[in-house]
Amino acid sequence: MSASSRIRAAILFASCLALNVGGVEAQMADLAAVRVASVARLEDVLRKARARREPVLAYVTAEWCPSCRAMDRTVFADPVVKKRLGQLTLVVVDVTRDGDGERAMLARLKAEGPPTLIALNGPSRIAADARIVGMPSKNALLDLLNSAGM
Repeated sequence: MSASSRIRAAILFASCLALNVGGVEAQMADLAAVRVASVARLEDVLRKARARREPVLAYVTAEWCPSCRAMDRTVFADPVVKKRLGQLTLVVVDVTRDGDGERAMLARLKAEGPPTLIALNGPSRIAADARIVGMPSKNALLDLLNSAGM
């Protein structure tokens, strides 16, 4: 991560603390999601989903990400979205810390950073064009799930 990216991340983090927007756990408490903070845990969750033949949606997020917090309160709170997410494995990839493990998870998912939503096909392979970078609308997320056959 470049020095300017680190500065931006620090500013965003400080802004979120000042606004008291809460953390990943508090914002998504009512969704059945598997939170991962390492590549080993991510691979374990993907392996178990494959064994159950469940589709996977990976959500790259961080506590310091204001767009992520807004998504948690709006898009993920929508009843239609919640129902659809209940039919798949939602993996919350928490990259709040900027450590080697977080960078490895981003590399594994070919994600630049939060917020990113990735539909996994198989479920270990990224489905073609099944990715949203930035904050989607409810309809954009539902379109992603539909286009990925979820």
